[in-house]
Amino acid sequence: VRNAGFEPVVVATKLDKLKKSQIDGNLTVIYNELELDEDSVLIPFSAEKRNGKDELTELINEIYEEFMDSDRGRFCTATLLP
Repeated sequence: VRNAGFEPVVVATKLDKLKKSQIDGNLTVIYNELELDEDSVLIPFSAEKRNGKDELTELINEIYEEFMDSDRGRFCTATLLP
């Protein structure tokens, strides 16, 4: 992804399977293993408990709006997420 000039967005799913005391340690492992930096986006997410849903939806909408404002988006007919 980086080689193509994009910064990755990492969504760490199954957050609900961890104890609260395990979350930070697991996010640190993901951050280090994927060699993320301060510009990287790492979103802890649980579909079951809806943790991270608003943050992820907002990020998708921001990316969508940037794309639609670009030359590449002028022929796209997609709509924003609710």
